[in-house]
Amino acid sequence: MSIIHSKSSLILFLLIVLTGEILFAQQKPQPQPQISNLEQRQFRQAQSYQRRNQHEDAIRILEPLYRRNVGNVAYYKALLESYLQISLTGRAKELVEQQKNAQPGNPTYDVDYGNVLFQENQKSRPWKYGTAC
Repeated sequence: MSIIHSKSSLILFLLIVLTGEILFAQQKPQPQPQISNLEQRQFRQAQSYQRRNQHEDAIRILEPLYRRNVGNVAYYKALLESYLQISLTGRAKELVEQQKNAQPGNPTYDVDYGNVLFQENQKSRPWKYGTAC
């Protein structure tokens, strides 16, 4: 009886270890490809435009950067911010969907999509002082 108990304990132990290994492997972040010096300078320029509220100029830089590096989280966040700052919610939705496809299973992008929908809804509703219409 103790042999059966020890075999079942060993099997249970192995199942737990293997399950943990599988889950850990799935949660490892995707490595970001190396970014060239030119792209780093372009990204810093886009961030500078964003700080000055020149989001159209930032978008002109960020869109090609993101297209060349789909899934890059820094480019994604900066581009999403600029889209939302100038109420380009349609483009923001497309961007979130593209990022979700690049990194499926990441719940952050579901939250981002919800934020885009919320902003879209808020911009389309008239507001009175103190209350919503």
